[in-house]
Formats: sequence, structure tokens, C-alpha cells
Amino acid sequence: MISVAIDGPSGAGKSSLAKRLAADMGFTYVDTGAMYRSIGLYVVRQGKDPHDAAAVEALLPQIHLDTKLEEGTQHFYLNGEDVSSAIRAEEIGMAASAVAAIPAVRTFLLDAQRTLAASRDVLMDGRDIGTVVLPNATVKIFLTATPEARAERRYKELLMKGEKHDYQNVLADIRARDYQDTHRAAAPLRQAEDAVLVDTSAERAENGRKKAIECIRLREENELNTHEEAEKAIELLSTSDDSIKTAENARLVIEAIIENVEAKQNLFAQLDAVLPVEVPICSNTSGLRITDISAKCAHPERTVTTHFWLPAHLVPLVEVVMGDKTDEAVAVAVRDELRKWKKAPVLVKRDLPGQLANRVFQAIIRESIDIVASGLASAEDVDTAISCGMAMRFPVWGPLKHLDAIGLNLGLSVQETVLPSICADKTANPYIKELVEKGDLGAKTGKGFYDWSTRSIEDDMKKRDAFIIEAVKAVERVEKK
Repeated sequence: MISVAIDGPSGAGKSSLAKRLAADMGFTYVDTGAMYRSIGLYVVRQGKDPHDAAAVEALLPQIHLDTKLEEGTQHFYLNGEDVSSAIRAEEIGMAASAVAAIPAVRTFLLDAQRTLAASRDVLMDGRDIGTVVLPNATVKIFLTATPEARAERRYKELLMKGEKHDYQNVLADIRARDYQDTHRAAAPLRQAEDAVLVDTSAERAENGRKKAIECIRLREENELNTHEEAEKAIELLSTSDDSIKTAENARLVIEAIIENVEAKQNLFAQLDAVLPVEVPICSNTSGLRITDISAKCAHPERTVTTHFWLPAHLVPLVEVVMGDKTDEAVAVAVRDELRKWKKAPVLVKRDLPGQLANRVFQAIIRESIDIVASGLASAEDVDTAISCGMAMRFPVWGPLKHLDAIGLNLGLSVQETVLPSICADKTANPYIKELVEKGDLGAKTGKGFYDWSTRSIEDDMKKRDAFIIEAVKAVERVEKK
């Protein structure tokens, strides 16, 4: 029989790798961690301390474990109950680490694990598979990553499940488990001498680099960049496990880590301490305030939000948002730099939730949902109305230019009719009323939201029409595929 042992600390990606390999190779996957978690769950449910060896040992005869592959997914059973989800709680992970240090528990599971390996080709992951459970395994792998990388992975998993956790607490739990696993008397976590070391921190960085190259090539293939520009961009790409040291020679830094204010604050504080004061520090956040992110910085005046809209390698928009203490000259310099990157940056002068584009987008989403909920139209018809109507002109003809084109007096009249039925505002914004009262009605009077003394509405209409024609053709081509 062939046996593959994968060991490593919590959150390194052992289970994901093991499941994938087992499926590809046709091996039986044995999640030993789930076995310990199941025992930890039972101990917690019985109200016992997972560190109390005598109490835990007394419970072992009451425990029956089983595993089944159901619709391609491994399920774990504790005394006939499917506990596949329950055993993944953070509390149960700590309990599992505690009971795994008890010799009686390890003996309880050891025979079962070895019996499985002797009867079939298995792929087994855990903390001591290559050192204790299967010391003669055919292949041994020690999978690891930095505590920060593992905490980030775990934090994102919890968010995807709809569970709210603090990143710093997740990181603290990871470090606590590492200490507990490596310092226990019974079979502590360590790399077997003949195991192959795989650091998934570096792997993730390399995967990120490959993805970046794919994005660059996509732009080149579609003539959004020249071949020379693409080659230069790829040449400049690099990865490192020491982001702070790498940033020391940068003239502009943009952070894109997890959406957690404490994690971002800590990173910004570190960057602020090593970077020259003239180097802007930016955050690609979509929901957090740069004012809060820069709270621990000695120089918050050089901090800016640069919110790239997805997919960032294709969508030109970047929202440049000033915090409460941001120097406007810094924000303008960042905006001007982004223009050199063929982006379309917009300057947002107040640090409000939703920034600029999301506030507009959420208003559209709010009304779209209300229309469907009220039975006025179907979801498909709402999306059709937007994608085949206003969205056709949005890339070159925004809503304020549209108002200037039709006349602000007409736009005001429509607002006064519609607004009372769709929102709390029973009348139009005073700003547009003031423009109308002054006679600034848009293109026909030479001034509205735009100054039309130096631009031509006719030329803009021609650009709009040309774009819509190409957009309609593009939609037809896509629908035919």
C-alpha cells in the first residue's frame, strides 16, 4: 500500500492539499485533524476541560467515530451525528489541540489510523503523521506558512461563512495553537527528517505573480498596452516574504491586504516608520476609512485611499479618497501618478462610507431591489433596463453630463415628479434648484454642472453615439458566442 503523510501547523492548507491530491490520485483521504476535533467537540459538549487528561480518557469509551464520502465531500460522524461543520469552530480547534496532547487520546486514534493505511492507499494529514502515525510513509510533506498568512486565510474563510471575527484574535489563536502543538509532551509538531518542506506563503506569492502576468498579457492581447509596456511591467514584478523591507525603496506604496482595520493600521504604522515622509502610503480599501487606517501613523497627511474597481486590470476607475488629515497636495500627486498608469482616477475630498462610486451604485441597487420587491418589474427586466439603457452611455456620458444635455430645468421637473415616490426626499436637492434659478441650465446656456464655454455638446454627443454603436455591436457578438 502507498501512504502519503502531510504534516504542518494549523491553517497551512494541509486539508485542502490532501483532499485535492486524494481526488486526483484515487487515494482514501484521512483527515486526522477532524478526528481530534471530534473528540474535542465531545469533551466540550460534556462540559469537561480538554486539558484534564483523566476526564478526557474516561470519555473515550463513549466515542465512536466514522467518516463517509458524500457527493464528493468528506463528512465526519460522532456517535452517528454529522459534525462536519460543528468541529470547525475556533473553540473546538483549541480543544482539539489540547486533547491531542493526551497520550490516551493518541493511542485511541493511532490504531485506527494505522489500520486504514495498511488496508488501502491513503493520504493522511495532521501534526505527527510522518513522525509518529506513519513513520514509514511512502512520501512525507511538511506544509507550513507564516502565522500571518495562515491567520489571513482562516479569517477569510470565517468571513465567507458569514462569521464575524477579529483578525488579531484569529492571529493570536493561530500563535497559541502553534505554541501548544510544538511544546506538548506527546508527539509535538515537528518536521520529519525525510519530509519535503513546502512553504505555502511563498507559493501564494508566486501564484499572485502568475496571476498578475496573466492580467498583463490579457491587456497586451487586447491592445490596451503595447508589447514593450507589458514586458517592462513583467520585468518589474517581484515578490517577497518581507513586504516592509521591499517597500523601503518605493516612491508610492499601495496596500491590498485583508479588510480588517487593525491589520491595516499595524501595516501602515510599520510603513510609516521606515518610508521617507514624501512617499505616499495608500490603501486599496472599499469600505474602511483611511482616517481610521492611518490612526497609528506619525504622518497621516501622506495617507490616501486608492480604491481600484474590479476587475482592476481592466476597469480604469480608481477612487482617490482623502482622510481627515490627508494633505490635498499628496492626494492630487497620487491622482496624477495614476493617470500615467492609464487609469481614470477621481478625487474624493471627504472620507465617507462608500466613497463616491459605491454611494451612487448602492442607490441604483436600492431602487432595483425595491422595483422587484414591489412587483413593478422582474429582476431580468430591471437589469435589461439598466444594461441596455443608461449603462450604454455611462462610459462616456455620466448622469450629470446627461442633465446638462437635456437641460437642468427639465431634469429638475423630472426629479420633483419622481423623488417623492422613491425616497425620503420630497423635493430635489437645493443645489440643482439654485443652478436653475441662476439660469445655468446646462449646454444650452453655456453653463450647468459643466462649463460649456470651452467644450462642445455636439462633439460629446458624437462620441457618445459612436461608443453606443460599438457597444451594441459588441453585445451582439458576445450573445452569438
